[in-house]
Amino acid sequence: MAVEQRGCRRGARGCKDHLMVNKAILEDAHQAQKNLSMAWIDYQKAFDSVSHEWLLKVLDVYKCPLMIKRFLQLAMPLWRVIMTARGSHDSVTTEPIYVRRGIFLGDSLSPLLFCLAINPLSYILNKYELKGYKLKDSFWINHLLYMDDLKVYANNKSNLKVLLDSVEVFTSDIGMQFGLDKCKIIHLSSGYISNAIGEGHILLSGKTFEQLAIGDRYKYLGIHESGKIEHSIIRDQITK
Repeated sequence: MAVEQRGCRRGARGCKDHLMVNKAILEDAHQAQKNLSMAWIDYQKAFDSVSHEWLLKVLDVYKCPLMIKRFLQLAMPLWRVIMTARGSHDSVTTEPIYVRRGIFLGDSLSPLLFCLAINPLSYILNKYELKGYKLKDSFWINHLLYMDDLKVYANNKSNLKVLLDSVEVFTSDIGMQFGLDKCKIIHLSSGYISNAIGEGHILLSGKTFEQLAIGDRYKYLGIHESGKIEHSIIRDQITK
């Protein structure tokens, strides 16, 4: 599993690990007055849209035991759900609905399968390590992953575009889609939010990641931020 993935990982502190790294990056950019471009990326119905074909392929990529792959090959065609709508006097139950895409929420295997399915994205992005953000003297980072919550970092707008184009191609290839209403980008110039208008990222498909508006906040892993961590908002929430 790529080190950037902190979901479903033994011995990791999950969100806490990423929030500390994220805080270090934001504070470094602000204090050292460096340029920083970031994107928050959300996947639309992430668990529901994973391709079964891709899941089996990725098991080959990571050389998982054949017995596990065989089990999934036999089990996935049998995955089904039954839905019941209950009224005040009557109820209606569907015939079995077979699950042709996606994996289940709530069981112990699905989170690991999802992380495996999205894991190659980290290796693709790490090929562009030097287009990320340089923290302190020698540590470069260009993304963080917690399950399907992806945040991308770059040292300028053009490098952010290269990284986001790679994310889009991978996402399309495995049959997933962005939740565009929850995808945002932001640019910091010399440590401060750029006031330029219309700097959203235009996807290869022609759709757009909108720029985070001045004064707006993005809730990343439960913490409000923009070009910095919004400590006052967090204190107010904790107090309430």
